[in-house]
Amino acid sequence: GTGNPAAAAAAAAWKDAVLPVPVRAPPASRAPRPLAPETENLLRWKAVAIVGMLERRVGEDALRKVLRRMSNLQGKAFGFEELQKAATATAAAAKAAREKAAAAAAEAET
Repeated sequence: GTGNPAAAAAAAAWKDAVLPVPVRAPPASRAPRPLAPETENLLRWKAVAIVGMLERRVGEDALRKVLRRMSNLQGKAFGFEELQKAATATAAAAKAAREKAAAAAAEAET
């Protein structure tokens, strides 16, 4: 070809290079240092609002299927156990809140 031989040699060297990858690297989405409590609360409320919006849009069963698939993928990442415990607690709290709201609505009708 008419390409640059130096560039071709560099590309060949990179192709065969083995880059060191840490075995238990933390996820890239984790903040480098702890957030302020106000920011943490704001992010938590935003996440709750987004999950609620998605649940209304796609339905409870479809969202559960997506979250299950994401948790299966996350199971291969660092910090999986903590995320799974948090997701289980959140699901239980959401179910309890729905049941409480349904009971209050039924009681209001009588």
